[in-house]
Amino acid sequence: MEFLVISENKMKIMLTAEEMRNYGIECEGSDYKDPIIRKAFWKILDRAYEECGFEVRGEKILLQY
Repeated sequence: MEFLVISENKMKIMLTAEEMRNYGIECEGSDYKDPIIRKAFWKILDRAYEECGFEVRGEKILLQY
C-alpha cells in the first residue's frame, strides 16, 4: 500500500490487487453500501492516518476506486 499526500485534504492511495483482496474489495461490483466495504475503506484510512497523519474523521470524503 502506498500513500501519496497531495494536499492537506487530498490523498492518493494505491493498493495492489492482493491488498484489495485482503481487504475484501473487488475491482468490480463492490458497493460502499456494503458494510464490509465501508469497514475496509475505514481500515485503509486509519492506516493512512497512522503512516502519514492524514486525518479524515469528521470531514466529507470522496472515494474513487
